[in-house]
Amino acid sequence: MGMLVFISGSCALTYEVLWMRMLGLVFGNSAYSIGTLLAIFMTGLALGSYLLGAYSDHCAKPLRLFAYIEIGIGLYCSITPFLFPVIIWLQNSLPITFASTGLSLTIFRVLLSSLLLLPPTVLMGGTMPVLIRGFTEHMQKAGSTIGKLYFLNTLGAATGALLTGFCLINWLGVSGSIYLAAGINITIGLTALLLFNSGSSGDTPRNSFITRLSGGSPELKPFAPILIIAGLSGFTALAYETLWTRLLIQIIGSSIYAFALILTAFLLGIAFGSLMVNPLVDKKEQKFALLAMINIGIGSFSMLAFAALSIIPLIFIRLYALCHGIFPLFEFSKFILILALLIIPSILMGISFPLIASFALKYKNSGKRLGMIFGINALGACLGALGVTFAVIPLLGIYRGMQVVCFISLAMGVFLILQEPTLKQRPVLTRVFLSALAGTILLISFIPFPSRQILGSGVFVYANTFLTQKGGMRTWREQMNKVKLLFHKDGISAAVDVWENAGVLSLRINGKTDASTDSGGDLSTQLLLAHIPINLGQATNWAIEPSSSNALIIGLGSGVTLGAAALYPFKTIDCLEIEPAVVEASKWFKVFNRDVLSKSSAVKLVLDDARHFLALTPDKKYNIIISEPSNPWISGVSNLFTIEFYKLAEKKLSSNGLFCQWFHLYDLQTEDIQVQLKTFMTVFPHVSIWQVSQTSRDIMLIGSKEELIIDARKLETALSRKEVSGDLQFLNIADLVSFLTHFIMAQERVRELSADAPLNTDDRPWLELHAPKSITIPQLAQANRNLIFKYSETVSLVLRNFSRNHDLANTYINQGSLNQALQERLSMKQNLKEPAIYLDMIFMDLLNNRPQSALDHLAGFEKRMTDKEKINKQNKAKINKLRQSLTAEFQQASCYWSLGLLYHEVSEGYIAATLFDIALRINPDYINQAFSVL
Repeated sequence: MGMLVFISGSCALTYEVLWMRMLGLVFGNSAYSIGTLLAIFMTGLALGSYLLGAYSDHCAKPLRLFAYIEIGIGLYCSITPFLFPVIIWLQNSLPITFASTGLSLTIFRVLLSSLLLLPPTVLMGGTMPVLIRGFTEHMQKAGSTIGKLYFLNTLGAATGALLTGFCLINWLGVSGSIYLAAGINITIGLTALLLFNSGSSGDTPRNSFITRLSGGSPELKPFAPILIIAGLSGFTALAYETLWTRLLIQIIGSSIYAFALILTAFLLGIAFGSLMVNPLVDKKEQKFALLAMINIGIGSFSMLAFAALSIIPLIFIRLYALCHGIFPLFEFSKFILILALLIIPSILMGISFPLIASFALKYKNSGKRLGMIFGINALGACLGALGVTFAVIPLLGIYRGMQVVCFISLAMGVFLILQEPTLKQRPVLTRVFLSALAGTILLISFIPFPSRQILGSGVFVYANTFLTQKGGMRTWREQMNKVKLLFHKDGISAAVDVWENAGVLSLRINGKTDASTDSGGDLSTQLLLAHIPINLGQATNWAIEPSSSNALIIGLGSGVTLGAAALYPFKTIDCLEIEPAVVEASKWFKVFNRDVLSKSSAVKLVLDDARHFLALTPDKKYNIIISEPSNPWISGVSNLFTIEFYKLAEKKLSSNGLFCQWFHLYDLQTEDIQVQLKTFMTVFPHVSIWQVSQTSRDIMLIGSKEELIIDARKLETALSRKEVSGDLQFLNIADLVSFLTHFIMAQERVRELSADAPLNTDDRPWLELHAPKSITIPQLAQANRNLIFKYSETVSLVLRNFSRNHDLANTYINQGSLNQALQERLSMKQNLKEPAIYLDMIFMDLLNNRPQSALDHLAGFEKRMTDKEKINKQNKAKINKLRQSLTAEFQQASCYWSLGLLYHEVSEGYIAATLFDIALRINPDYINQAFSVL
C-alpha cells in the first residue's frame, strides 16, 4: 500500500505542473492569471480535505473510499485534454466589450477555471485525510502512521515534479503525460479495491474507531489554536517556496528544469522531515514546545541560508567549470546546491505538519478534524503564495519579504510556547526560552542581505564569460563592485534591475541582460527590430501606409523599439508588457526611447500576456507585429515561440501585414535554430531572414501572408523619411544598398535549411526543453552564423526596380558576405561563357566545400580561356597549380591564393585582393608572394 501512496503523490504533482502550464496558455502567464489558478487549485484541495475528511468519519471502509477517489481522479483527468479546447472556445467566444472589463474578465476566468479544476482537486484534497483515517487503526501507532503516509506521499510528489520537468513532457508531451498519470490513478484505485475489498487492513466500523481514539474521555482543549498553527504552517511553507524560487532562478536560471529542481528539493526535504517525525509524533509530552522549537528553527535557518546567498553565485561558477558543459552533471550539481540551502528548513517543515495533524487523533470525529487541518493548511498555503506574490514582494521586496516570513515563523514559536501547559508550571525555563528567542530575533534583524549586484549578475548564462575573461573570477568580482545599480525592483513576476557599467545602461530581468545601450550590440538590434519590418512594409508589393495602420509590439523592454516605431505615423501602436516593474525601469532609458510612453499619443501600453491579449481582441487587425522576447529557454517566454502562438498572431495580421520575430544564434544548437525556422515557416510560408550586422548574434524573421517582393524605389523613398534619418545613420544605413545587405535569405532557402526539423508546439515544447541544454556550450553563435550564411542568398531575388547590382555586389564583398556577393555577380552576368563566371563558381565551390564541382568549373574556365586564345604558358601554370591545390589541399591557403592569381589575370583585381586576404589569414607565410604580385 505504501507504493500506492507514493505513486498517488507523484501523479498529483504531475497534474499540478501540467494543468498550471495548460491554463497559463489559455488565460495568460501573467502573475495575476497564475495567482487566480493557484487560488482555485488550493481552494479545491482545501474543500476536498474538509468534506471528504468529514465523510470518512461516517464511512466504515475509508480505504475503499480512497480507491474510489483515485479512480475518480483518473477518469476525470483523462478527459481534461479534451476539456481545454472547450475552455479556449468559451473564452474566445467572449464578447469584446465583456473581455475589456477587468472585473468581468476575472469573474469569467474564475468560473472557467473552477469548472475545470475543482472536481479533480476536491478529490485530491481528500486523499490524505481519508488515508490517515483508514490506517490509524491502533492509537499507539496513529501519529507515526501520519508521518509515514505523509513521507510517502510527499516523496512521490517530489518524484513527480522531477520526472514531469525532466522526462515526461519530453517523452510523451503534455497531453500524453496527463493520460499516463490518469491511467496510473485508475490502476491505483483498482489495486486498492483488490487489497481492501475484504474490509480488513484498516477498514473498521465507525463506532469502534471513535471509541478507540477518544477512549470515552472528553476532548482535551479547544481545537482553534491547532487550526491557526495549521494555517500559518501552510502560509509560511508556500511563502518560503515562493521567495526561494524567486531568489534561486536569479542564480540557476528560469528554465523548466530550474523550476523542477527547486520544487523537487523543497519537497524532498519535507518528505524526509515527515519520516524523521516518527520518533516524536506519538509522544504526549510537550508537543507544543516541540513545535515551537521547530518553527524557530525554520525561521532561523531560513535566514542563515538567505544570508549565504552572496557566495552561492561564486560556487555556481566553480561548479560550471567542473562540469565542463555536461548537462546532466551540471543539473545534478545545481540540485545539490539548492538542497544544501533548503535542506534544514524544509526538513523542519516536514516534521512540523505531521506533528500538527497528529493532534486531530486526540479528538472525536478525527476524520473531520484531519480534514479541517489539511483544508486550513491548504488555504494557508494559497494565502502564502498569493500574499507574498501580490503584497509582500511588491511592497517590501524579496529581501525584506524573506525577513518578514522568518519573523512569522519565530512568532509562531512564541504562540506555541504560550500553548504548552507544562511550561506554564516552569516559569524560569519559559523566561530563558523567551530570552533566547529574543536574541535570535535580534540576530536575524542584523544579518546582512546578499549583494544585489552579485545575486543579479546572471551567472546561469554568463558563467563561461566570467571564467574566460582576463583575470577570471577576480576580475568579475571587481566588475561587480564597479557596477552602479540605478534601479531595482522585485516585480510581481521578476526581479528587474537597471545597471550602469562603463557608461552603458543595461536592463536586467532576473539577472539576464534583456536590453542595453551598447551601440555595438543590443541598441542596434532594438532599433532595427522596428526599422526593418516597418520600412519593408512600406516597400512591398502591397505597400503598408503607416498613417492608416496599426502596430503591435510584444515586450516593452527598454522601450527603444517602441520609440523607434513611434517615429512612423501609425494610427495606433499597442505595446504589451507582462511585468509592471519593467515599465518603471524603462524610464531610465528616456534618452534612447525618446520618452515614448509619455510623448507619443499613438502609443497604448497594455499590461497583459501576449497570448491572452491576442485571443481576446478578435476584431482589431495589425499591419505590423513585432515580438521582442528572444529567449525560448525561459519558461513563460517559451510560449511565444510555439506554432499555436504564431497562429494566434497570424489571425491578428491584416492581409498585407508583417510579423517580425527577434531570434538569437547564441546558446542554441543547430537543431534548435532549425526547429524555430520550421515552426515559424509553417504559419508564415512567406518568410525572410534579416541580420542586425555582419558580426551580430541576432537575427530577425519576417513573415507575411503574401510573397515578399520589395520595390526598391518605394524602399528608397521610405528610407529617406526625415524623422528616421538619425537612427539610420547610427545604424550605418547610409542608403538603399546598405539597408539591403541586412537580408540573409528568403523562403526557399529557409525551407531547405529546416526541412527535417520537428515543430515546436504547446504540447511538445521542443525549444523550452532543448534550449536550456545549450547554455553551457560555448562558441555556438559562430557555428550557427556559419550555418545560416551557408544558405545565404542575394537580396536581388526579392527585389524589383533595382539597378545598383554592381554596388550591391561590392558592398557584399566589403562586408565579407562572399556567398551573397558571388550570387549577385552571377546574376549580373548575361554571358555564362565569360571566364570570370567560372572563377566565381569556383569561389562559391570553395566556400561551400564542393571539391568536384570546383574542378569541373576549373576545366570550363581553362576551355574558355583557350577558346579566347588567352591561354599561355604562365596562365597554364597557374591553372595547374589551382588544380593541384583543389585536389590535395581543398579550402587551404594555396586554393585561395591560386584562384586569386587567376582573377588577377582576367582583370578582376577587387576579387583577387579579397582572395589574397583570405589566404593570408589562413597562412601568413604568403606575405612574401604578395609582394611579388604587387
